[in-house]
This record gives sequence, structure tokens and C-alpha cells, in this order.
Amino acid sequence: MSPQARWPLIQISVSGFAPATWDDFRDMTERLRVTVRAALEEAIGDLVRDVEAGKAITWPHTKSGKSHTLQLHEKMHLELQRMVRDLGYRQNVIVIAAIERWMAQRQHK
Repeated sequence: MSPQARWPLIQISVSGFAPATWDDFRDMTERLRVTVRAALEEAIGDLVRDVEAGKAITWPHTKSGKSHTLQLHEKMHLELQRMVRDLGYRQNVIVIAAIERWMAQRQHK
């Protein structure tokens, strides 16, 4: 996908979220007053750093659920694509893992 002319944003479609996970993520972004995009980019960035540091990662199983369109900065999208290629996991597994980890880290904030 090519970036938009004005902003380098990429839209991706991710399925496999358990409905409760998606609802919890949206609720948490609202409670913390951050955009879904900002939270997603932070979550993916944290996951990239932890994978590169060799930390143990729990990779989720996808669930049945509707597809969600998400927006990322082009640079973060490139990081996501690199992880897909290097780790051999599908994009949705990586995104769901990133979101679940992000929520767990902020659970009590």
C-alpha cells in the first residue's frame, strides 16, 4: 500500500480479535485519552523492542470476530511487515499480541 499524499498513514485490516479484546482495547484507549492509532503504534513499538531484546512473548491464537480497519504510520507499518517476515507469524497474530500486551501493561493505570 502506498502512503497518503499528505500524511504517511497506512490502513490495514485485522481480523481474529475476540470481540471482548477489541471492546476492552477501545475502552482503554478512551479511558487513557489516547487514539487507537497512537495506542496501536505504541503497542507494536513495544513488541518490536521486546522481540529484539529476546524477551519471551506469548503469541495468541486468533478468534472468530469481525475485521477491523486500523491506521498506522508508514514507518510502524514497515516494522509490522518486517516482524511478519522475520517471525513467520501472520499480521493479525502480531497485532493482537501487541494489543494484549499493551493492555496488560496499563491494566491498573
